[in-house]
Amino acid sequence: MNTFFLSPCHSLEMRLHSLLFVFFLYVVAQTNLYAQKQFTPKSGYIGIGLGPSYLVGGNKIYQGSGTGLNVTLLNAGYTFYKGFGVNANWSGAAFVYDTENQHNDTQGNFHSDKSHHEVSLGTLMVGPMYALDLSETSRLDFKGRLGRFYMQDKSSSSFGELTYESSALSWSLGTTYQKRIGQWVALAISADYHKGRSWEESGDRGVGLVNLSAGIAFLL
Repeated sequence: MNTFFLSPCHSLEMRLHSLLFVFFLYVVAQTNLYAQKQFTPKSGYIGIGLGPSYLVGGNKIYQGSGTGLNVTLLNAGYTFYKGFGVNANWSGAAFVYDTENQHNDTQGNFHSDKSHHEVSLGTLMVGPMYALDLSETSRLDFKGRLGRFYMQDKSSSSFGELTYESSALSWSLGTTYQKRIGQWVALAISADYHKGRSWEESGDRGVGLVNLSAGIAFLL
């Protein structure tokens, strides 16, 4: 099993710890140099965040996945020349939901079975970035990336338990809005779309992951 790409928010305990950690960083940031009126320009940042996730497209099994949770362990960027630079993203997402399957057996009898799904996803990607300065304290980044997209689906039903996994080269588009609240700290809101592949009996099929997140960025 490729544990490197497993979602970091697979359990409720991890989710609560992540929420408390980001809240703590937010409180620290609010008290950090808020009185500063002049900000020195910064070329890069390293951030973390969390927020809701959504699965789009792909197998109809995932259409009932609802809202998941994502944790961004690395949201980094660095500009080299007139706003152009590079960015990197390492994130994981988790979905827990139930589906109902309807089918006929070999004798033509109708059956309805429920399945429980635990879906974990992970992305690790890098690519180009363009940073647009909106003011002295705010900016908007536009990003494109290539990298790995990992997906695992653990399902259980009256037929037993199954685990499907897939890992493939993928692409991603995203944007991040930053609002500086200190010389070295900014609030960051991100929206990312990752294009990956899901496992099906008929083979692989494209699936999209939308991550919305809010967190803290440490400026470089």
